[in-house]
Amino acid sequence: MHSTRASYILAAITLLSLAGVIFCEDAVADTPAPELESLTDENAMPIIASKKIYIVLFHKASEKSNADASTALDGKGGNSLREEMIELAKISGGQFGVAEVNVEEFPLVPKMYKISTFPMVKLFRDSKPGDYGGVRHAPSMKSFLETLFNPAFDGFF
Repeated sequence: MHSTRASYILAAITLLSLAGVIFCEDAVADTPAPELESLTDENAMPIIASKKIYIVLFHKASEKSNADASTALDGKGGNSLREEMIELAKISGGQFGVAEVNVEEFPLVPKMYKISTFPMVKLFRDSKPGDYGGVRHAPSMKSFLETLFNPAFDGFF
């Protein structure tokens, strides 16, 4: 009697688990991947302030900037830095912000942060800017950005 009852309970738990997995997969599939956000002279500050961690590419849209081909760790390298940032936005899952500024169209944003060399990647933690000098490869950048949530970085920027 107890083994039959236990079997029914186990079967019910299994079915509910499967239903939950299917439901979760459907919910994930319906959620669009985060995109590379475009910052303008008007929206840059509030958007950067909207997340604890933000990484921003300042670039000239008319020029292609290759990522660090020799240190990309995937053996391929050579993607444009913008393509790496787009990939970073996709794999971030919205955990942190990823944006770009076309400095030819929006020249005030780089002036606010005293940026005159392009392309430039800047980090923002709690809206405070910092330089990013690491590998410009999406998975590597993601790993680094995840560490910035550690309270040990409070006051670092």
